[in-house]
Amino acid sequence: MNIANPHHLITAGLICPVDQDPIPGGFLTIDAAGRIAAVGRQADLPGDRWGLTAEDHPDGILVPGLINLHTHLEYTHVPTSGGPLHAWILRLIGATRDWTLAQRLASAEAGVLASLAAGVTCVADTTPTGASLIAANRLGLRGVFYQESFGLDDGAAAVQRVSERLDRLAEHTGDRQRLGISPHAPYTVSVAHWARLNALAEARDLRLSTHLAESPAELAWFAGESSPIPDYHAALGLPPYVPPHGHPIRILHAAGLLRPGMLAAHCVHTGPAERVLLRDAGVIAVHCPRSNAGLGCGTGDVTQWEHAGLSWGIGTDSAASSGSLDLRGECTQPTMARLSWPAARLLRQVTLEAARHLGWEDAIGSLTPGKWADLTVLVPPAGAAGQTLAVSDWIRATVRQTRVAGSVLGDGTSGHKP
Repeated sequence: MNIANPHHLITAGLICPVDQDPIPGGFLTIDAAGRIAAVGRQADLPGDRWGLTAEDHPDGILVPGLINLHTHLEYTHVPTSGGPLHAWILRLIGATRDWTLAQRLASAEAGVLASLAAGVTCVADTTPTGASLIAANRLGLRGVFYQESFGLDDGAAAVQRVSERLDRLAEHTGDRQRLGISPHAPYTVSVAHWARLNALAEARDLRLSTHLAESPAELAWFAGESSPIPDYHAALGLPPYVPPHGHPIRILHAAGLLRPGMLAAHCVHTGPAERVLLRDAGVIAVHCPRSNAGLGCGTGDVTQWEHAGLSWGIGTDSAASSGSLDLRGECTQPTMARLSWPAARLLRQVTLEAARHLGWEDAIGSLTPGKWADLTVLVPPAGAAGQTLAVSDWIRATVRQTRVAGSVLGDGTSGHKP
């Protein structure tokens, strides 16, 4: 076997490349640039192992780094509390309103470290200030960072501020980070404002992320029924606003604002017609089951998303709403269990499929030669050399090591290696 420029050799009891069958007793090599050079069976290694000293994990499972499709890393230091949703948001705003940039960066860095410690190597993060992007760049986490915007007016001034902030954040964007734009939600961003954000995203070739059909209160407000949202607006200092009548997904569709590749977090309250609209528009729904349950939003039904052919992924939301940034904690929730998916399919959903949803499938998401060596080593409970390892062990195993572009950034405890 001839491998060009192997720089580092890792062996494991089981390797799950995702884009091919699992490899018991496998190896992976990383080149000097941090890309995967080869993946195969240890039995096929040359006798001299290219002169490399192997990093051996006989009791471990090597998988691609996990990809969390909805986070708010900036709020990691906010204590976890329950719903209802809009009361929780007001508590969140109250807790963070007077934070300095240093406090926001410290909270975001804690979120980056917690993600790495949980085997997450890439996030889709929504940020009001950009602190999470700066923290990710400092600590090496990969991700798309969506600048958030709010406003029920025509959005002209707000969108100008977003444009200026994107220019500033570009200075903190490394090879592992990309920028995006987030209209917060249909109940905090008017159609006119949203259209301006959409135009800005198109002009800059940026992706969008939003919160959509998350709570019963949202649907009630758009239906002209009693809802806490007007009181929520008043507490935020937003002007009185009479929304268009109808389901928010239908409103966005009618305005031409359901954009291909847009991440739509939650989508708890969707009927068959709304799911078809999202599917046909190329929107990706993001399931956040722990946050949905904790904030009293409902459970959502991913089996219906699957039935409709809707593209979807999995996210934790913030640690302040879900309790942690451990993506595998979402995968064990009852809504996920109803899918009755084999472990390999679930692993694919939080790796290669998630990478595809971010437009990054050519670079990450599977252990494929030529892709970046974003990976994690997992050790099942009571792991020991010689035990029979199975793909199903990945979901409840302990994270031993996390690498991004070949560099060790997490060891499962601290979440960071200098």
